[in-house]
Amino acid sequence: MGWGDYFFRPKKRRDIRHLKDVLNRFRELIGLNNTALELIADMGEKLSGDYVFDSQYLRQVTADLEKAVQGVVHNLNAMSEGRYPKLLDAFETARAGVRAELDGRRAVPGAGFVIRLDEASQDLSDATGEKMATLGELGRLGLKVPDGFVVTTHACRTFLESNGIDAERAIEELSSLAGEPLEKASDAIRERIRKGIPPPLLRKSVQEALSRLGKGRTLAVRSSALGEDGTLSFAGLYGTVLNVAPPRFFEAYQEVLSGLFGPQVVSYRAKQPRVAGAAPKETGMAVGCMTMVPARAGGVCYSLNPSSPERECIVISASWGLGKLVVEGEGGVDQFELARTAPHQVVSRRIARKERQCVLSRAGGVALEPVPAERQAVPCMSDEALSRLARIVVKTEAYFRRFQDVEWALDEAGEIHVLQARPLRILLGKDRCRADVASAVGRYPVLLQGRGVVACRGIAAGAVFHVAREEDMRRFPAGAVLVAKHTSPRLSRLVCEASAIVTGVGAVTGHLATVAREFRTPAIVDTGTATRVLKPGMRVTVDAEENIVYEGVVPELIRAQLCVADPYEDAVEFRLLRRLLRRIAPLHLTTPDSGDFRPESCTTYHDVIRFAHEMAATEIATSLDAGRAGGELPAVKLDLPIPLDLTVVDIGEGLNAAAAGKAKARLEEVACAPLRIMLESLLEPGVWHSEPVDIDFGGFMSSLTRTAAMDAASMGSAGRNIAIVSANYMNLNLHLGYHFNMVDVYLSGVRNENYIYFRFLGGVTDITRRSRRARLLADILERNDFTVEMKGDLVVSRTKKMSTEEMEHRLRVLGYLVGFTRQLDVLLQTEEKVDEYVELFEDRFLARKRDREEGSA
Repeated sequence: MGWGDYFFRPKKRRDIRHLKDVLNRFRELIGLNNTALELIADMGEKLSGDYVFDSQYLRQVTADLEKAVQGVVHNLNAMSEGRYPKLLDAFETARAGVRAELDGRRAVPGAGFVIRLDEASQDLSDATGEKMATLGELGRLGLKVPDGFVVTTHACRTFLESNGIDAERAIEELSSLAGEPLEKASDAIRERIRKGIPPPLLRKSVQEALSRLGKGRTLAVRSSALGEDGTLSFAGLYGTVLNVAPPRFFEAYQEVLSGLFGPQVVSYRAKQPRVAGAAPKETGMAVGCMTMVPARAGGVCYSLNPSSPERECIVISASWGLGKLVVEGEGGVDQFELARTAPHQVVSRRIARKERQCVLSRAGGVALEPVPAERQAVPCMSDEALSRLARIVVKTEAYFRRFQDVEWALDEAGEIHVLQARPLRILLGKDRCRADVASAVGRYPVLLQGRGVVACRGIAAGAVFHVAREEDMRRFPAGAVLVAKHTSPRLSRLVCEASAIVTGVGAVTGHLATVAREFRTPAIVDTGTATRVLKPGMRVTVDAEENIVYEGVVPELIRAQLCVADPYEDAVEFRLLRRLLRRIAPLHLTTPDSGDFRPESCTTYHDVIRFAHEMAATEIATSLDAGRAGGELPAVKLDLPIPLDLTVVDIGEGLNAAAAGKAKARLEEVACAPLRIMLESLLEPGVWHSEPVDIDFGGFMSSLTRTAAMDAASMGSAGRNIAIVSANYMNLNLHLGYHFNMVDVYLSGVRNENYIYFRFLGGVTDITRRSRRARLLADILERNDFTVEMKGDLVVSRTKKMSTEEMEHRLRVLGYLVGFTRQLDVLLQTEEKVDEYVELFEDRFLARKRDREEGSA
């Protein structure tokens, strides 16, 4: 049932006070939604390191955010008479998680002994160690890492204590020794660990984790000590045990654990007492357990050649089999240099004679075996695989903002697995980097400067690729610079693939900007001209530190952001902020027509407000369907020069004072901005014809009518056409013959409050022609930046969060479409006709837009 059905039922009229209350609730919800988005964006901006904040900021911003989100949920339920109680449950669950983080009560999966590798993160590095935390982060980036889990530092402490070993005291005692006494004392404590007995709860947790990995898979058991691959490298000092059968896991685990007290580790710690992770009280060992990758080839990749950084090359070392020979520097190794920018062409290669390879032994562990003679002088990596590996290491570098040292394996199916990633210690010097940048940037043309706003800081380069349609998203090449007109949530799945993002329209509070910050993809939004200035295929450097886009690749700029470490990322407050944002900012509900778009699927604050915003817009558009009794409504007929037969119901400042008490109002007495724009577009010359028009493809409106009789039948009694209006809101229901149009709009001076919802249904022809009309509508709407859903001859489209000027432009598009499609389905006799009429509409509409722009210039 629509608005008109309800308004014209004689015995049931809607109480105007209820409508006003619903609209006021909606306005309050929108305001709180915007507040929440702004707070989330502010928290995300703090991750850039350009802002100083403390624990008090974190407590205040989360309190403000909690209040805003709770208000959104409350207003939605008030609008809907309590139809969404489960959304309140979802909010309370999300709130409990945020409060637990603030209070230091975050739960570690597996009772604190075991964490799944895909749950490991930098925020849990105290439990997982830096090495496994990094792998967990890379898995979320979409890179392939082995399945597995981490036995935590808490498990390490529990094991040592249950076997009578005080780790801090042991390290202090060992640190006072040297030479043979150190070796003897170290051997003694390590032997106690090897012979120790795991506590029952630890054994149970590990067995459960092993069972999740499945049967028939052997394991790599790797160290992930506190400080390892972080502030300290401990390179080669801790142990790894390969090809371990699950029943022998604890034997390997205890061997790796014993490495904490090795003489070389103790000496290394003693030489760096002031470095984080080196003090005796910071002794802790997490251990990663991952499924073995049966490697066809393996090795190491540096994101910049440390021997000649000025060459701007990635260097890859590879051998047949496991990469152990490369890591340990034994045997023949292929060496490749590749360009650092996509498509990462091979610059040089040196193919060695590889006589031996490291393989998995059937008896457990690894073994050396001869390489077949015909493969010894053959490269163990194709150029295509090398390019994919280069993209992986560049992606890793961009995310961590450090040059990277990546250990990898290539399996028999051609998949590349990341086994380890750590900072590559190349200290080029901050002053030198700045000098290089200052001398270099002047050589490159500036394409955009100071246009728009930075949504995520960083610097990246690549080839421009425009994304406007779903087909473009499917063809998007990894490493390209994503350029789009709008920051549509649909683009979020490309964030991991893009080197940078530049849009013409958008806001730092939008979903795409939030995802860009989550994955550290440099992004500049709301430039106004990105799609015109940045041409497809053009190679550019996006400097989202200074809000500049250069033509060409500026290697000095990219290198500069990787030269100097950012110690703020190790601060307690920074790490807490990241943990909080993981519970607040991710958006899992992106498609309203998905079966998962429901309160039970909301796991973050962002999910909650996204669901509430969508449901609120639907609620206000259909709120009259409840059918309460009420008083007389202030309904006024609108006097128009076209036979639209439109009734206007003013629920607050939708008509000006001159219309008061009148039975009919004129267009100039309409104060509602959306309705005025819609009607003005319908009244433009040629958009609405009542007289017979010959079917001539040469005219803009020649498709709209065949005879006077047809027009009279369909338009002489236009049906119950209703507009519910306030100053900024319109719900317009038009029954035009056999077509039903519904336009629900809210326009204000605030970008994030603006939205348009459009629904089109019906037609007099067969289903095939009606479906063609639906495809025509969908095509035109998508070209004008609406998201569109089609179900048969039903078309539902939305657009939101653009500037008021942009929204007004799209509202005019809808006005033209309403006129353009009144009888168009009658004429759509072939699929080719659909494309012809789409182009006809675009040509004529764009001409109107150009005329307006030139007139206002």
